[in-house]
Amino acid sequence: MPTTTPSPRSRPSLTPIARLAIAVSPEPQELRRVRQEMEKTLVEWGLTDVVDNALLLVSELVTNAVQHAPHAGIGFTATRDEGLLLIEVQDGSADAPVLRHEPADMAESGRGLGLVDSLADDWGWMSQADGTKSTWALITVPVADGSHTSPDAERH
Repeated sequence: MPTTTPSPRSRPSLTPIARLAIAVSPEPQELRRVRQEMEKTLVEWGLTDVVDNALLLVSELVTNAVQHAPHAGIGFTATRDEGLLLIEVQDGSADAPVLRHEPADMAESGRGLGLVDSLADDWGWMSQADGTKSTWALITVPVADGSHTSPDAERH
């Protein structure tokens, strides 16, 4: 199965309207708690239109961190900006994420970043000063007037 290691890229700079931060233990059962908190927060933020996609992104990013960096604590953040939602997971690994192309039909894993790539408007990863990395996904969300902002829009 062909793979790609994406080059590191900084996440977009946002002007946060709201933020959710969760310390996550590197245990598989933690995914449920993070998903529940994220769903509750999105409803509170009035972003019910993006709950399904956002929860899939959360699932894939947190699961990858638990599976590939199980030795360290994991940081999860969701940052809302006007028209954008940034989902980010910091884990204890310095290893770059690997995007697998065309996982085997019967494979039990290997689709995670492919889903992120197809669901997010933009995504990437970056090294942190402490030797860890964060993987992020960006999706557009409705603004107060019901329109959407393009993730390619120039940010000030």
